[in-house]
Amino acid sequence: MHVYLDDDRLEAQHNGGSTRNGDATSGGSPNSGAGVEAPERAGSGGAPWTAARLSRALSEASAQAKARGRIIVAAQLGDRELSSADLERMASGAWGSVAGDEGAGSLHLRSTDLREMVRLMLLETRDALEACREKQQVAAEALQVGDLAKATSELTSVLETWTLVRQVAGEVVALRARPAEQATEGWESAGVQSLSRVLGELKDAFGRGDLAAVADLLQFDLSDQAQTWSRLLQSQASPGTLATLRVTG
Repeated sequence: MHVYLDDDRLEAQHNGGSTRNGDATSGGSPNSGAGVEAPERAGSGGAPWTAARLSRALSEASAQAKARGRIIVAAQLGDRELSSADLERMASGAWGSVAGDEGAGSLHLRSTDLREMVRLMLLETRDALEACREKQQVAAEALQVGDLAKATSELTSVLETWTLVRQVAGEVVALRARPAEQATEGWESAGVQSLSRVLGELKDAFGRGDLAAVADLLQFDLSDQAQTWSRLLQSQASPGTLATLRVTG
């Protein structure tokens, strides 16, 4: 059985080009750019797969990917696509003796560039906030004319977006290659506490049925928050800021 972690393509990205096993690669290769998922190859062996061997193979492949600023994002064992839960079981050595798993064929792993993945996540969240601002305005106007059903529908989407913003902020902070207290400083100064306060006021106003206060918070306070966080997410996606991220795992 074999483990595949495409060293040729990773070397082309890391060293600027190489030719191995008849596969010529260069900096212009479609698979050599940051963020392009590339199959990876590392090691081989003829013994049947066991839980311990799968765990060791994943650990070794992850270490090779990490050294190049990449993380494992997908895997296939034989003909079976592995889920995130499968990868967690494999990493912990808890794969077990599921029928068809052991001796099921080669293990193929795919990685992606961490910083590019985070950049896209930040920009997608920024775009979601732009749409959220419009929904906040629609919800506020609906409340002002007494259309509670429409306002509630829009408000649900608004709160989901703000939950996403806070989740993304936490994930990026966790990846900073600095102590936690320093890493959170930028997010705090941009309004993490202020955002929590506004969302708390929104929840309280809605709970006591003060629809005028809810409309004002949506139209003014959360609109300001959306502008602030859109700028912050954009700045966090800059090359200099992304360079402070570290690969974990």
